[in-house]
Order: sequence, then structure tokens, then C-alpha cells
Amino acid sequence: MFAAMPIFSLRGASALPRALGALMIAAILTPVLPSGPIPATFSAMIGGIVGEMLLGTLIGGTIRIIFDALALAGQLIGSQTGQAAALQFDPTLNIAQGPIGRLAAMLAAATFLGADMHLQMILALGDSFHFVPPGAAADVVGASRAWIGLGEVMVITGFRLASPIIVLVFLINLFIAVVTRLSPQMNIFFSMGFILTIFGGEFIFVLSLPHILHEHHEMLRDVMDLLPTILQDAAGTP
Repeated sequence: MFAAMPIFSLRGASALPRALGALMIAAILTPVLPSGPIPATFSAMIGGIVGEMLLGTLIGGTIRIIFDALALAGQLIGSQTGQAAALQFDPTLNIAQGPIGRLAAMLAAATFLGADMHLQMILALGDSFHFVPPGAAADVVGASRAWIGLGEVMVITGFRLASPIIVLVFLINLFIAVVTRLSPQMNIFFSMGFILTIFGGEFIFVLSLPHILHEHHEMLRDVMDLLPTILQDAAGTP
């Protein structure tokens, strides 16, 4: 789960804190988890380990999709406001983003931690051992079908969050095109259009930022409510 969960799967972060965190969580959950049969063969043990890894990836990747929606919105906003040339590597999402997308990703990570979503994911990890006991077969492929619907939500949400900036940039370009058509001698596209696009886009982004973070938080809550259903699908229970 740590390998796929946002923030904790930072590429630039040291592996030692993540390993220690995983050991601490294992030590805390072990006394309260149901005990299962010990694998009789080495191949059965490897199969159980692989199954638990896939199940943890399923849980962490489900939350990761919501962060990808914000990353898509940040990339759209950055490309529309002329910040494609100022890309910076974002270790939170392992992608290159502009300054606006980078700021949104940092605030989204703060929202994730401030709302104790990481603790709820640990609770979901503990529940997964009750739905799918250690060593039991998990239908990870069937449960991952929920990612199809979440992928659709990711794309729609990304475009919806970036739509105010996209509309603003379209109106600015339309205004400049009309003025240039009326007076071809006034080449204001490079003198004013680029400046209006940058400052106008950043202004609308600042106004929309509380709504973006609120939408991000609500999506995280909805996905956290969806995790028990995904675990039930992995367990094969109705």
C-alpha cells in the first residue's frame, strides 16, 4: 500500500522511513488481525505475499487516482496559462508540472494529511485482512474494475476543475483576435495577449483554489467510502 499511496510513495523519499512505517503498522495490526493457516509450501507462501502486495496496491492506487485528477487539472491550467516551459518535477505524483499544478498538488497533499485520510487508509488496510484473510485467494482483477469508473471520474473532474481557466483563455484569445482583425497594424497578441493570459489565469486560479481543494476533499471522502465495496469485491462476497 505504501508503494502506491500518494505522498508516501515519493520517488525522492528515502526507503528507510517507509520500511520502518510499514513495520510499525504491521506490529500494531498483528495482535488484532485474524490468524490464518501457515502456508505449507514455499510456493504457497510466495503466492500469499504476491496477493497481499496486489491488494495493498489496489487500496493505495484507488486513492492515487484522485490525485491524478488534480494533476490533470494542473497540467491543463499550466498549458493554458503559458507555463508549459516552466515545468518542475513533482515527486508527489512522479510527473512534471508547472508552478500552478505544483502548488495545487502540495495543497492537496496537505488536505489529505490534514483530514486524517492516511489514518483512514490504515484502517482500510486492517479491514482488508477481515475481508480477505491472509493466505486466502483475492479477486484483485475483479475488484480493480472500480478503477474504470474512477478513471472516468478522474478525466471529467480534471477538465471540470480547469474549465474556468480554459474559458477565460478562450475569451482572451477571442478578444485579441477580434481587435487584431479590426486593426491589423496593432499586433497585440505578443505584447498583451500572453500577459493577460498569465495574470488572468493565475487570478482565476487563486479564486478557484478553495473550490478545487474542497472538491478534492469530497472526492477523497467518496473514495474512502468506496473502499469497503472494493474489498468485498476482492473477497468475492456480495
